[in-house]
Amino acid sequence: MPKPNEYDKKLAVEIEKRISEMESEDYEFPKRFGKRDYIILAVVCAVCLILIIAGGCLQ
Repeated sequence: MPKPNEYDKKLAVEIEKRISEMESEDYEFPKRFGKRDYIILAVVCAVCLILIIAGGCLQ
């Protein structure tokens, strides 16, 4: 098993910091996606797919 380098050490410290922050009593979780959010996501995906197909047809 390779020795942890400086990046791995910094990553482990950051992970521990974020875990302890999320486990604290005053941590406020983000709102769940609503119906409007899913509709916006679907529209954005559809537009991207249409643009990809249109870009392929230009050649």
